[in-house]
Amino acid sequence: MDAARQEALFAELAAVRARFEELLSRADLGAWVNESTGRRVVDVVAHVAHWDAYAASCLEAYAAGGEFRLPAPFEIHAENQRIFEEHRGRSPREVLAFLASSRGRLVAAARRIPPERWGGPVTYAWGAKGGVEELLVDMRGHDEHHAEQVRKAGTSTSRS
Repeated sequence: MDAARQEALFAELAAVRARFEELLSRADLGAWVNESTGRRVVDVVAHVAHWDAYAASCLEAYAAGGEFRLPAPFEIHAENQRIFEEHRGRSPREVLAFLASSRGRLVAAARRIPPERWGGPVTYAWGAKGGVEELLVDMRGHDEHHAEQVRKAGTSTSRS
């Protein structure tokens, strides 16, 4: 991985995240994303922040010669429910602060890995293996997916 490609990737990630954060600045954090599951915009933000923290932990462990992985058996829906419950009592301000710190940790962890090690293999939290670039691209897509949920919630008529 050459330095120019790394910087382009960091710029792409920053742009996607800036759009997400701008969207959040206009969003009703209490708006329903999915009323049947009890998830609101603030819960989506906590989810995004938590997965960024997991990705940061993966890269930090990789940089130190180890790996970070969620305990087996890993099941995505159960883990997401656990995350939702963990953050349920947090205020929007706390969740937004967690998002900022998780994102900072992720970028800092990626920047600490020398270009020659970007190919991996990095163990991802869910057990898959890949490179640093693939993990960052995955996290960028994660933001884009959840930004769409926030956009849709912003037009919802069901608010609290």
